[in-house]
Amino acid sequence: MSEEDVFFGSDCFDTEIFVKNKPSDLKMATRQEKRELAEYIGGFERWTDLDADCKMYIIGSLDYMSRSNLSLCSKLDNQIVKETILYITTGKLPKNDGIRMRHRNLAELFKSDFEQENGERTSVKLLILKENFIEMQTTSNFHRSWKFGERKNGCHIIAKSSMESKFTYSNFLEKLETTAEAELVKTLKKILKKYKVETLRTTVRFNTTPNFSEISANIKNLEIKYRIDKKLWLSLLNPDVPLDSFSIFSVLEHPYRIPDGLKFEEIANPLVINVKKLRSAQHIDMTEEQFFSLKATRMAIGVGSDFKVDTVFEFIRRWENNEINEDFRQMELWTIQDYMEEFKERMDEEEFDATLYQYPNRYPNEEFFVKFNGYNPRNNYFYEIRNRENRLKTLSILIKTTCIVIYRTGLLKATNGVMEAEWIKPEGLIYLHLHSNPALNV
Repeated sequence: MSEEDVFFGSDCFDTEIFVKNKPSDLKMATRQEKRELAEYIGGFERWTDLDADCKMYIIGSLDYMSRSNLSLCSKLDNQIVKETILYITTGKLPKNDGIRMRHRNLAELFKSDFEQENGERTSVKLLILKENFIEMQTTSNFHRSWKFGERKNGCHIIAKSSMESKFTYSNFLEKLETTAEAELVKTLKKILKKYKVETLRTTVRFNTTPNFSEISANIKNLEIKYRIDKKLWLSLLNPDVPLDSFSIFSVLEHPYRIPDGLKFEEIANPLVINVKKLRSAQHIDMTEEQFFSLKATRMAIGVGSDFKVDTVFEFIRRWENNEINEDFRQMELWTIQDYMEEFKERMDEEEFDATLYQYPNRYPNEEFFVKFNGYNPRNNYFYEIRNRENRLKTLSILIKTTCIVIYRTGLLKATNGVMEAEWIKPEGLIYLHLHSNPALNV
């Protein structure tokens, strides 16, 4: 028996009953009509593989297309047919509630929903969680979001789905005798139960504490925004599941207001101390000992007013003595004070194997300056420091008025039996502008 016979003859795909023009007009679907229907819904082999939402999309779209002027009515899906409220438009939104999208995007929509429901390997690469908003972005480039609003006797939900350059649609729902927060939590639990979440970006200010224990087993990257109330929730995470990255910054009420600083004790959690990539748009007050307790190999943080330039020189000395993690790659320290001249004076006194580069004389050293593309290089100091034991191992340093950037730029490799230095290209900028709302999705 061919796959086609299996599909058309399946009891799960019952196309014997069709409604044509009005309910009293019943007819048997021809094989050609079944084939056209199968092609139209995307060629899915079994109707039962589709979830209720996708069936509703298909049922509603058949009315619009009038391919054979049919509305599909399966014995197993009578209730779905009755509940379907779908309006397909050519771009103009109807006043009625329903899903609104362009017809040419319909096939991509069906395909994406099918993949989301049945793809075992699909995971959520980013989950954005706010006070009244959820957005998930999957590894298959599918985006879905829900915005929740309060109503007099309940709440409303605006659900949107899209796939870049393929389709976009929205759906408006009303729910009675419930609250926006309750529906948000309910939706969040469904996502966490169904998908593996890799990155959580949150600005939530719930009345109730979010239960991170449900997702901490999968979370690899955590980004927290906060306002005045510093709800970091770090104690709620599973300390046995390490993070790959941790980012924190405040949402400023005024764009030019410098955000308040953090005490090191507020982030002194084993997950943060041992994280691989650490980013903080806030100035963190910490001692030199606390600074060196951080294990991040990529770091962009603000440091408090008590920060001493001695800490940077101690870092360089430890690197020379091979006391710094071999995986170290880059570090940005955003300072309150200007350390440029003090750093230069100290560098002249220290006995490091260092070379000073100046931007006006950049052309013979273009290979060095390209490492700092993205930073304003004018009127700044640049240094390259070589390891005493092995001069192929290098650090490249940029000193700005309120920023110190250190890159690990030399790594040994063997080529034809000869050890040579490989330039380690920084993994994109982890630059954070502390005086404005930073964009963390770099």
